[in-house]
Amino acid sequence: MELNEDEKNFLKKKKKSKDDTIKELTNELNNKNNLIKEKEIKINELENKLKEKETKINELENKIKEFEIKLNKNNENLNDENINNQNNEESEINDYLMNSHENIIKIELQTKDNNEEIKIIDNDNLFKIKDTLLFINNNQINFNNIIKFEKKGNYKLIIVNDNKLENLDKLFYDCNEIKKIKFYKFNTQNVNSMEYMFSDCSNLTSIDLSKLNTQNVEFMEGMFYKCSKLTSIDLSKFNTQNVTSMDYMFSGCSNLTSINLSKLNTQNVTSMKYMFSECSNLPSIDLSKFNTQNVEIMEGMFSDCSNLTSIDLSKFNTQNVTSMDYMFSDCSNLTSIDLSKFNTQNVSMDYMFDNCSNLTSIDVSDININNFKKFFNENQLNIKN
Repeated sequence: MELNEDEKNFLKKKKKSKDDTIKELTNELNNKNNLIKEKEIKINELENKLKEKETKINELENKIKEFEIKLNKNNENLNDENINNQNNEESEINDYLMNSHENIIKIELQTKDNNEEIKIIDNDNLFKIKDTLLFINNNQINFNNIIKFEKKGNYKLIIVNDNKLENLDKLFYDCNEIKKIKFYKFNTQNVNSMEYMFSDCSNLTSIDLSKLNTQNVEFMEGMFYKCSKLTSIDLSKFNTQNVTSMDYMFSGCSNLTSINLSKLNTQNVTSMKYMFSECSNLPSIDLSKFNTQNVEIMEGMFSDCSNLTSIDLSKFNTQNVTSMDYMFSDCSNLTSIDLSKFNTQNVSMDYMFDNCSNLTSIDVSDININNFKKFFNENQLNIKN
């Protein structure tokens, strides 16, 4: 049956509509494919960038590993060198001394001029000429407490004897050219006094006290007095259970910046007069382990500690103290202080805070406030009671 004209036109339109729809879908599909391709390209670009970064990271990690290997090798070499140096130094002494003598001290010093006379020992009664050996740069010479050095320069001295030591007072007093002291062996088990032992060693920068037996020492007054170039002192091996006097012990150590007092037994100490005076670079002092139950004198204990801004004295027992005169005088950077645990019934406190120009607050409890008010005008100080 033949289609009429209208039917033919309808079918044509229908076909055209389908064709148009197919064309639109095809175009849409192509557009989506193009978008997918663009995203794939971007993904590939990102993956390539990521690979580049991973490569750079791997390169950096390899460089870090190489550096760590080199660093470890250098450290091993340094450790080996230090061990060898130490062993050489010990063997240098062991060869002729270590097993046959009681007292061995190594000193390093520097002379400033030719033909300079240097005092190396002050207590010449302890180190008698006939009983003492002296080696300078490994050469043995006749011992004397004053040595003439022909040429200026650095020298290493080893002093040896077998004397029974009982008193080390002023052993190195005013030996102001000595830079380093190390005690390899030192029989000090019967020593009862070390007063001013290193006093006025104004060029001393290093001191090894680890072999010093202080179990029977009673007096350490002025032990490091005016050791003005020492920056730190290690007292961790000190046994001070019998010490009664620590007056001026660190006084004048003007370059001291750290000091470990945690092992210092002060249970029998009766006097700490000017103990830290003129420690002008000391930023802080940890006194938390101090036992001050028997201390009677604290006069000038922290005077001229101009770098201190605060100090914790909460563990201080002051029941037996009779003098705190000048205790904090010239502590020019001290801003506040808590004395609320202080017992000062029988204490003299003249000029206790003299020239404490930045001190604005004192916390007190049982203290006679009038003793403080005479040092400050009413607007300068806030006294808490």
